[in-house]
Amino acid sequence: MAWDSLLTITDTVTATATSDAIEVNSSQSEPLEIRLDVSNVSGTSPILDIVVEGSDDNATFEEISAIPQITQAVVDKRFGVITDKKYIRLKYETGGTSPSFDVQALAR
Repeated sequence: MAWDSLLTITDTVTATATSDAIEVNSSQSEPLEIRLDVSNVSGTSPILDIVVEGSDDNATFEEISAIPQITQAVVDKRFGVITDKKYIRLKYETGGTSPSFDVQALAR
């Protein structure tokens, strides 16, 4: 299956942030695959935590899954998420001194 623009996020993450939610056609029998690229990492001991959140109504979100902590650039890191939620989004939290990360996430 080709990568889709269902979830395309390109952000410079310097503090706690949340992506826009996107509507997905997912079910518990079919995992949603997330591809993550992180580049231009800077700061002293930078840390990036990413949580996948889901919602039935695009208003109230709950944590579905956490992606392992990122401390350096990564390319083509893939994660499977099983959800029956209609909407998903990514929540970013940073740590360290003056952390900055360029993040791109795609889903299919």
